[in-house]
Amino acid sequence: MTKKYLIADLHISIDCYDDANLISTHKSYEYDFACSPDIQIHIKKSETEIENNFSDVTKLCPGKYFSRSNGIDTVIDYDESKGKIIAITEFKENYSVADITALNIKRLYDISDKCFAANLIDSAMHYSIRSFNGIVFHSSALSFSGEGVVFSAESGTGKSTHTSLWLKQYPGSKVINDDTPIIRVHEDGSVMLYGTPWAGSTGINQNEKVPLRAIVFLSRGTENKINLVSPGRVMQSFFDAMTSALTPKMMLDTVDILNRICSKVPVFSLECNMDSSAAICAKEFIFDKQFNIN
Repeated sequence: MTKKYLIADLHISIDCYDDANLISTHKSYEYDFACSPDIQIHIKKSETEIENNFSDVTKLCPGKYFSRSNGIDTVIDYDESKGKIIAITEFKENYSVADITALNIKRLYDISDKCFAANLIDSAMHYSIRSFNGIVFHSSALSFSGEGVVFSAESGTGKSTHTSLWLKQYPGSKVINDDTPIIRVHEDGSVMLYGTPWAGSTGINQNEKVPLRAIVFLSRGTENKINLVSPGRVMQSFFDAMTSALTPKMMLDTVDILNRICSKVPVFSLECNMDSSAAICAKEFIFDKQFNIN
């Protein structure tokens, strides 16, 4: 089953086994195009265990590893509790092609595979998008008055809670992705914010794009304080909000993308409480003032 999508203004083809959840969650992004796809993702299901023949393996995070085997960059999804590889993603053609082999975890381990394919596609896009001057940015992304704001913080800090305050306070606002929106820099220098089908536990997303007006890093506080900050001061927060680069080249590309974003979009730190005054403070500062970031 091959489906075509338009995500972040990129033509994406996904060739996957029959998966009702994938079809449902990606439906609003379907787009029939005749040109060659920018990104191709192929997923096949393996009925037998995936052999661990990898060398020079680097641990990316719990349950995820990287290996360059036979000249192919490969991400390995590993079930630590079972000691088994449950999926591998091989990247080719400058990461524009991702070949995924997914273990039949439902049959072999009686584990729900409802979101398995969608999660593997989500993971692949974190890497592929960087070849197209984009990043998947862990944040809650809001559209207000035709422009976008992303609110990023450690899990549990209150990103979704803060954007929900905007929805109550400002009826024209809308959450376009509650977990993993995409930010892309275009050739004309414009920086756009996009909804994606991958939206974490809430699933809240819209197939929309808006110019990115601001990037905001949240922290909890008893009072509401917002300040314009130098991107260098919060660079670690940027990297914390993205999946780690796999190669030195990908790291250099990522730094270049971030520099281009921050040359156009102001970055703020927001210490806030969890009532409507926090949304008011942020909105008035971000949208009612002019900032020179050069």
